[in-house]
Amino acid sequence: MHKLDFKPFDHLITYERALEIVLEHIKPVSKFECLSISDAYGRVLAEEIYAKIDMPPFTRAAMDGYALISSCTKGASKENPKLFKIVGTLYAGEDGSSLSVSQNTCVEVATGAELPSGADAVVRIEDTKRISDTEVLVFVQVNPMTNVSKKGYDKRIGELLFSVGEILDSRKICVLAASGNSRVKVFAKPKIVILPTGDEIVEPEKPLPKGYIYDSSSYMIYAIAIKAGCQPVRMPPVKDSLQEIRDSLIGISKSDCDMIVLIAGSSVGKRDFSADILSEIGELKFRGLRTRPGMPTLFAIVNGKPVISMPGHPVSCFVVANVLLLPALRRLSGVTKYEPIRAKGMLVSEVRTHKDFHSFITVRLEGEKVVPIFRHSDTTSTIGISDGYIEVPIGIDKIDAGTIVEVKLFEC
Repeated sequence: MHKLDFKPFDHLITYERALEIVLEHIKPVSKFECLSISDAYGRVLAEEIYAKIDMPPFTRAAMDGYALISSCTKGASKENPKLFKIVGTLYAGEDGSSLSVSQNTCVEVATGAELPSGADAVVRIEDTKRISDTEVLVFVQVNPMTNVSKKGYDKRIGELLFSVGEILDSRKICVLAASGNSRVKVFAKPKIVILPTGDEIVEPEKPLPKGYIYDSSSYMIYAIAIKAGCQPVRMPPVKDSLQEIRDSLIGISKSDCDMIVLIAGSSVGKRDFSADILSEIGELKFRGLRTRPGMPTLFAIVNGKPVISMPGHPVSCFVVANVLLLPALRRLSGVTKYEPIRAKGMLVSEVRTHKDFHSFITVRLEGEKVVPIFRHSDTTSTIGISDGYIEVPIGIDKIDAGTIVEVKLFEC
């Protein structure tokens, strides 16, 4: 077996084109699960969800107060209160069909109680004064449906609530429960195998020999995969051996995994074998991005499995993981509706970049100020204090201090 004669990154592609290629070759997993909504947080819907009941399911009081006929309050004020006879009391969860109101009568109601027959409005307790067990003075005039939640005004039975590809968060789970949906069909979690490589990396729990570094990137990718709704499997580090990496990739690609993330070995050094191996055992889709950081990034298909080969430097790996890998993982997880969280602020210092590259500058937010913190691809500690990144497109080599910039926030 011989090393292929690759020239050093002669054909860099743009970040935008790289993202297109990756997403073109990744489809959502075809496995599903049916879960109780109590177990569905963070999962991705694999079916449309409709309201099973009217929301709310009956017309009810939206405030604590007195249910009555609104026209009977005409002209009511502090100076000219209207007297109403109290004919009953209703609390949330009680059947209100046995109670009704007529001219100048009312029913005391708690928030959420069913509106009694004949009533079309609720006067708040704050706008009344009870003068006996059976009488109350009303100081305001109200219109029909004041402080009333009408049956089905929120959602009607059969109305679409959520679509395929939406991520279930606490808000959506609340709506599912309120609409009578107790179980949901979701995409199964994609299995992501992470393969770190390098002669110099050591597991964090072991002593660190001279000339070695602790493996950090694979743990970071593992966490990002979990955040993206995947099931990551982190393999032990493999040495910089063409044969060992090749055999590992072939074996993993024949397993039940859905994607492989290869870390390091993607640059132009004598022991950077990723491009050689991926070209031999699969189909290399691109080699090298016109970005800084992140240039040594590769994408291939091996035995039908997408393989993203990440840069070895932790900061480069982190940036590529957020701008390229994370969208791929979300696509694989079935996500169709997703937008990164953005913020705007004033750049506190000048940023200089190379105009031939699309640059991602990691930053920290300090109120409305944006502080650049990127120094070099191996300044790992800056990852821990970064809040997001700003993009500097190809053709621009400087952003002046004082410029209002958009920051895309890290979510992982």
